[in-house]
Amino acid sequence: MSGEIRGDWDQLTGGRFIEFVPDGASPSGRTSLWRVQSKHGGDSLGMIAWIGPWRCYGFRPNRDTEYEATCLKDIADMCASLTKDHRAARAAVREERDRMEWLATGPEPQEEGDK
Repeated sequence: MSGEIRGDWDQLTGGRFIEFVPDGASPSGRTSLWRVQSKHGGDSLGMIAWIGPWRCYGFRPNRDTEYEATCLKDIADMCASLTKDHRAARAAVREERDRMEWLATGPEPQEEGDK
């Protein structure tokens, strides 16, 4: 995925109280980073980033921030959508790699009885 933004995230504004702002790629360049900020005042609330051991996107809140149910649901929905997009992109890369390997080696030879 190379940290690129996929889907309609450049048009996503977030919820009533928060917004998600693309913030570049992770150090590996394989996943994207998203800043979560208040729509009222633009205060930074935390970051959404890939959490390797959990194999999904997760939210890393800033210290001393508080959230109500609507904001938490918006953040959880964003994490789930980013994870789904990431997995789909990785599957497409694997599928293309397998196809290229198959083209390079050719089809498996058939047995006499398989013709």
